[in-house]
Amino acid sequence: MTPDDFYTPDRLSGPSRVPQHGEPLFEFRHGLDRYQCELRDHSEPYGVEAQFWKNEEFVYSRRFDARLDRTPTPRELAIAVAEEERTGIEAE
Repeated sequence: MTPDDFYTPDRLSGPSRVPQHGEPLFEFRHGLDRYQCELRDHSEPYGVEAQFWKNEEFVYSRRFDARLDRTPTPRELAIAVAEEERTGIEAE
């Protein structure tokens, strides 16, 4: 890499990243709020991510991969934790 490659203000950027939606796991209403959970499979070695949304705004996510525990699959772990989170929200 030459010093000229480091800063090139007229360089054209690549194509924009197109966001991809995950697989909807569940959606429910609690009071006036709408909650959603999506699963995103990032394949090996990255595992499965459970993303939590409240009123179409991202709240947080958790990622599960095979390094955590090989007995249940990362997908099974993500679904189990998402269901526990749903139970906790509904109990509030």
